Amino acid sequence: MNWLPELTPFIGYNNWNEYVDFLYDIFKRDFIDDRPLYLGKPVFFDKKQRDGKPEGFWHLLTDGSYDYCTGQRDTSLLRCERVGWIRPIIENNQDAEILFWRGPGKRNKEIRHYLFLHNYDYVVILIERKGIILATAFYVNYGHTKRKLLKAYNKYKSKTAPATGTV
Repeated sequence: MNWLPELTPFIGYNNWNEYVDFLYDIFKRDFIDDRPLYLGKPVFFDKKQRDGKPEGFWHLLTDGSYDYCTGQRDTSLLRCERVGWIRPIIENNQDAEILFWRGPGKRNKEIRHYLFLHNYDYVVILIERKGIILATAFYVNYGHTKRKLLKAYNKYKSKTAPATGTV
């Protein structure tokens, strides 16, 4: 796919802070300096600050594992190296490679939009409230997670379109 950028691996950076700063430059370019549009609406993110950067940025680098000693989530290099994929996936959401579906969110009246680049095992999740919010994006590195996502996609498609096969 010509619209999907290369990965940004940690290799080649002198230290962790330099790598995070480079990833933040990508995030800043893609979500602060020039917001992407989704369904004609700008995409927002959690702006609360932690260590001088928005929480929405940190969430994209970390997974759900929570370290109770530090009060932090665990960093995921698989998430880090794909930060540059998020905006292109949002902007190319109509591409045939991206599986799209909607589902209920965790809060009332919240709808989640799933953009699953399934051949690359990467998903972007947006929340539709009064606007569009970048909830998370992550590499799907467990088979059971991929099966769960594909099951949700197939269930959505079976309710919204004539039967044309499944992925």
